[in-house]
Amino acid sequence: MKRRRSSSELQAEINITPLVDVVLVLLIIFMVITPYLQRGVELKLPFAENVRSREEDGEEPVIVSMRKDGKLFLGTEEVTRQTLLARLRVRLRGHPDREVLLKGDERLRYGQVREILEWLRASGAPSVSLATDTREQG
Repeated sequence: MKRRRSSSELQAEINITPLVDVVLVLLIIFMVITPYLQRGVELKLPFAENVRSREEDGEEPVIVSMRKDGKLFLGTEEVTRQTLLARLRVRLRGHPDREVLLKGDERLRYGQVREILEWLRASGAPSVSLATDTREQG
């Protein structure tokens, strides 16, 4: 027969339930926040070896993305060509040094990317940079 422990005895077992609760809450927080860390639309970017890194001391760039199916996005919002031009002009108004970052899927044709660059310049973008992935060594 087992003896019941008296209430004055110390419990020598570790209670891990609070630890598991904290870890699960942190996991949920990271799962919710991670998609918001990606700026713009997620694309398969072309690779480049000689990449100049952008300085982070200025304003956040305006991100324009084009998927392989030709859909345009301003940030994460899908837009048409006319909407893109109008909204880009509004975002650039009063910010003469604000950069525009163009993220184009690597499977796009050169002509499509060139056309987007012309649209961005027509909207008054002072500086347009192309987003690329760096080629891994090895």
